Amino acid sequence: MGWDEWTAVGTLALAVMTLAAVIVTIVITAQDRRRADVRVRGERLWSAAEVVAEVDRLLVALAPERRGMSAGSGPAENEVWVSLYGNVGQVEVRLRALAISHSSDAVRSLASELPRALWRAAMSSREHVQSAAYGDPAETLTEAQARHREAIDEFGRLEAAMTSAGRADDRKRKRWWWCRGA
Repeated sequence: MGWDEWTAVGTLALAVMTLAAVIVTIVITAQDRRRADVRVRGERLWSAAEVVAEVDRLLVALAPERRGMSAGSGPAENEVWVSLYGNVGQVEVRLRALAISHSSDAVRSLASELPRALWRAAMSSREHVQSAAYGDPAETLTEAQARHREAIDEFGRLEAAMTSAGRADDRKRKRWWWCRGA
């Protein structure tokens, strides 16, 4: 073999090694991006799960039957409602953040509507408690139960949309078969 043949073989070997290095770099970068996406998605899911748990806890606390059974008057009852309204406000902030940041249009829409239903449920429940403490609670109980049911239904739609959005994200991720190393 002459010098020209060895030069061609060396050049070909160098080209193959360069191509292999480029392919390995691309695959490693894709896997790193996928790992970062999985980490961010996990953080987002955890945050969304916390919001769901807070709304669920709040709906239990605002149940008109529960609030009506412990109906009282005076400063102690006012403190309870100040705390409950504060909780509704905190949950509203978390839901607004979810409405801004979530990738699903349905989740964003439902998360922006749920705070209104929570406030209506809280106000109706408070009206029922006041009615129970000072008079006939039957009429206000029906109204409070209806508002509470509306909030629960709205919450159920939000949970369903979040579950559906999670499944859609899973389907999108499964398309990237070549970087599943994460």
